[in-house]
Amino acid sequence: IQMAAMVFDWIAEQGGLSAMAEAGQRKAGVVYGAIDDSDGFYLAPVSLLNRSPVNIRFHLAAPEQTETFIAKAAEAGLHHLRGHAHFGGLRASLYNAMPEAGAMALASFMTDFARRYG
Repeated sequence: IQMAAMVFDWIAEQGGLSAMAEAGQRKAGVVYGAIDDSDGFYLAPVSLLNRSPVNIRFHLAAPEQTETFIAKAAEAGLHHLRGHAHFGGLRASLYNAMPEAGAMALASFMTDFARRYG
């Protein structure tokens, strides 16, 4: 009960549920923007209407670069991007505790990676 109370207090300090939802949409917009603006370097296999603002699935047009992406991301301090064991690819989790700066760092890394390896 104490843990739940702490989380509820934290949500209130962030501005409440509506503020959390807005922040989630901003985070997702930044990462999906990096995917959509990559000229096909990154691909999102989920239709626009069904995209999750929390778990963003994507892959590289050149799947052989996936391991390089994961390794370089880890060097940049970006971890846990490996996709589903069955579907492969990559996945960015943008749960509430992920700060907007984290989503921005990922999008920036993605843009730079595409520039260097595309």
